[in-house]
Amino acid sequence: QQHLSEQPIHLAPLKYKPTIVYLNGHYWGIHNLRERLDEEYIAKLENIETSDLDYLDQTDLVIAGNVDMFDSLRSVVFNSDLSVAHNFQQVEQLLDIDNYIDYFIAEIYAQNSDWLNHENNTRLYRPQTETGKWHYLLYDLDAALSPSGDDEHYYDLLDDVLDLAELEESLHAEIFAAMLTNVGFKIKFVIRSST
Repeated sequence: QQHLSEQPIHLAPLKYKPTIVYLNGHYWGIHNLRERLDEEYIAKLENIETSDLDYLDQTDLVIAGNVDMFDSLRSVVFNSDLSVAHNFQQVEQLLDIDNYIDYFIAEIYAQNSDWLNHENNTRLYRPQTETGKWHYLLYDLDAALSPSGDDEHYYDLLDDVLDLAELEESLHAEIFAAMLTNVGFKIKFVIRSST
């Protein structure tokens, strides 16, 4: 029996079903019928009402709820020294660290060339509860695993993410680079990447 990881993967599962598609009597092939990654899906996943949800696309495009708690996360990340344990604990109260690590590992491993540039294909949500934390959503991997048949699999996407952060061209890359200043986070990221 094969496993992707011996530990659970902390990413929202999206169910799909291969479906044979005919349109007006003409065969269009096999398509994957997927769950919609919308407010109702997330509310069901978190067992909350859709009105009790903050859901963002890219940096601050609000799909549901508001951006206030993301602004709080951003403030803590950029106005605190995250190498200090107390400051990093503030981030842990706002962000699901296991989900965050698995999300970045999955995107980097898949070599998703249509991600983070211009904040593309980046969505996150949080339940509007006292302990609600931000969760990143893995979706739209159409440009992953070198779909065009070129040699993109030799590309170092982690290096590109860090370059985007240094050039201040991607807020999510900047947050990731700031998180890496915490030794405990960096160790956890490296160990999780190797399992």
